[in-house]
Amino acid sequence: MNNKTLEYYLKNSADLGERYESAEVADIHNLLLSSFEKESNLLEIGYGTGRDAAFMLEQGYNVTGIDGSNKMIDMALTYHPELKDHLFVNKLPEDLIFDNCSFDGVYSVAVLMHFELPVIILIIELISDILKPKGRFLFSVPLNRVDLDESGYDSEGRLFAMLPEVQWLELCKSAGFNKISSSTSSDSLGRSDLTWLTCVVEKV
Repeated sequence: MNNKTLEYYLKNSADLGERYESAEVADIHNLLLSSFEKESNLLEIGYGTGRDAAFMLEQGYNVTGIDGSNKMIDMALTYHPELKDHLFVNKLPEDLIFDNCSFDGVYSVAVLMHFELPVIILIIELISDILKPKGRFLFSVPLNRVDLDESGYDSEGRLFAMLPEVQWLELCKSAGFNKISSSTSSDSLGRSDLTWLTCVVEKV
């Protein structure tokens, strides 16, 4: 993740936190529940406000969350103090280092699109390494944005990799995953020009 992208989220964390916590997320939460068996050992990449990690913890899952800044931990614990001892600072891709086959599942919502393609490839490969056989990876990324320049940056300097669905799935296949499901949905924050792709893949 480039510095301007991370700086944007840190600078606007208070406002973004309120928006994320108020978003309608029943669909993604239901998909998380249906994708991972209860009591699974899960890793969330990019926990943000801790919204999804807190939900999964409440539902009986063992959750570890990583994000790129101590400030994100402080914000998440403000909203969800029950996540104490579950959240850590790990930057991608260099700190995505866990023992092989450590997790039953990994999920990441609105994170992977903020990296350049070679880094996305590396992250997906590292996720494959840390998953157990038959472990699942759920991720959600935007398919379109109208506010990007030719290089994929918005006016705030945030990078967005706008890859088509077929390319996301091909990257997963190359890293040793089989497709379980993929679907598109409207934006949970009501942005009419934004469509999201959510995929569930399973390690071969």
